[in-house]
Amino acid sequence: MITTYNRTDYLEKCIKSVISQNFSPEEMQIEVVDDHSQKDIKEIVDIIGNNRVSFYRQPQNVGIYANWNTCIERAKGRWIHILSDDDLVAPEFYQAYGRMIEKYHPSVVIGQSKFIDENDKETGISPALQESEGILNNALQVLAVRNLIRTPGIVISREAYEKVGGFTSDLVFTPDWEMWTRLAESVKIAYINLPYSFFRLHSASETSRLVLTGEYVTDNLDAAKIIHARINNLKERKKTKLEFNQWLSSTTYYYAQKILSKNLYLPGLKMAFISLKLSPSIAHFKKITKLLLRSTLNLIHP
Repeated sequence: MITTYNRTDYLEKCIKSVISQNFSPEEMQIEVVDDHSQKDIKEIVDIIGNNRVSFYRQPQNVGIYANWNTCIERAKGRWIHILSDDDLVAPEFYQAYGRMIEKYHPSVVIGQSKFIDENDKETGISPALQESEGILNNALQVLAVRNLIRTPGIVISREAYEKVGGFTSDLVFTPDWEMWTRLAESVKIAYINLPYSFFRLHSASETSRLVLTGEYVTDNLDAAKIIHARINNLKERKKTKLEFNQWLSSTTYYYAQKILSKNLYLPGLKMAFISLKLSPSIAHFKKITKLLLRSTLNLIHP
């Protein structure tokens, strides 16, 4: 199930990476679910898909996660794989994930994803969840620290979705992370220790509205409250919360640097102070102070 909205730059590559694996219509449904784009996406899909790819257009714009729920509702098969229009899968993806399903009989299969830029250049890889393939050990604790999974790297059974429900509408940017931990709490997850998918990172998105408005932080904190409450062991919950705060502090400090370098001082200062609040220490205070002094000097002497 391939989701799209107003973006056609990478859609052809995404569709071709799936249909090139030569699964018959009886073996695999391939459908593009359009979130009410202003562009004529169907014409593009018809040309690329050549009668192999079906198309559904939302009657109105519903947003990314509601669109994912539509994908689940419209999917006909036992296993559901949701891709964004700029994602790609490697030629061995479905065979490799199918082997994991046959071997371990899980309800979910998770793997790493390679990061690619606008020009398909590989820029990194998502973190490994454990050293070897197999059933994911301590899945809830592993996935509760932060969102380690990129959507093209996860395949979920219909039964799992039926058990835990769809993506929540209570969060803005993190319903995917909340879903992965909801699954981890409820069903068996297998981990494949090689990357067979590609997740595209857009450089322009790093100082997007979710960061500049601070919603990136507040939504992660809201999600963390829900997710960490699922960990019954108080010691494990405290440890996970500390690791999460350290990660979010480091991430907000990184964004503070990026934002201040673009002379966006108020949102940059806000992110810097949030970073300190999440991880208060003398060493971190000194680091934040140096960053702010450097930014002030740049403002005075650009």
